[in-house]
Amino acid sequence: MILKEFISLFLENDVKDEKSSLSKKELIDLVRNENWKVRYAAAKNTKVAKEILEFLAKDEDSTIRQAVANNINTPEEVLKLLINDEYSLVRETIAKNRNVSKDILKVLSKDKNSCVRLSTAKSRKVTKEILSLFVKDKSWNIRRATANNKNASENTLRILAKDEYSYVKQAVAKNLNTPNDVLKELSQDKSFWIKKAVAKNSNASENLLNVLSKDEDWEVRKSTAENLSVSKKVLEFLSKDEYWEVRESVAQNLKSPKEILVLLSKDKKQEVREFAVQNSNISIKK
Repeated sequence: MILKEFISLFLENDVKDEKSSLSKKELIDLVRNENWKVRYAAAKNTKVAKEILEFLAKDEDSTIRQAVANNINTPEEVLKLLINDEYSLVRETIAKNRNVSKDILKVLSKDKNSCVRLSTAKSRKVTKEILSLFVKDKSWNIRRATANNKNASENTLRILAKDEYSYVKQAVAKNLNTPNDVLKELSQDKSFWIKKAVAKNSNASENLLNVLSKDEDWEVRKSTAENLSVSKKVLEFLSKDEYWEVRESVAQNLKSPKEILVLLSKDKKQEVREFAVQNSNISIKK
């Protein structure tokens, strides 16, 4: 079998043993004897047998091992073979795999390489217990990823809300798990980026959004106007804002009632009028 045909076998066909014309042993023998392109094609194939992935997880070429770690059908037991890989990129890729287990993520959370820990903190499968380990991580990027993760616990978010880096606090302000008292505290931050994030959070209380609708920074008021949880009273107030960008956001808000949209459809600014008319809550006779 020539190289091109063999690569095609892995790239195009189902090579699981029950459907392949070649046995698993024959495939492993071929993978062992052919060049790296064949091994790479096999490692990437989502239908390749577990035994072949297990064999390739021990390949001397880190590119092949990374391809195994990246394969969406690589089972947990094969991923475990790679958690102590000498190349950090391989370990980082494991954390991104949909089959990664909590036990594997726990090991990776203690990795000496910050990129590996970052991928772990970003994982959708990481537990709140593991995320709590990152609150004191020396990398602010990892703390930000932790604050962004929907699995972060209330206690973790409370700690990160006091972080020295504004990017971390901004992530806390965006997280839907952040309790309202923490959002209130963050709304008083000197950074308008953090206040904007609070204003966009759908879990912000009506009272908090009311306060933010009167913020001195028009971009904070604009973010408040974009929030789908904002009250009719606040929308009405913001529909009269001196900045047309704020009024435009009210016109775009799908919670804006008809009476507000009718008024905005006559706004002096064309962009505001256009968005008001396009809002599904309005019905104007020509």
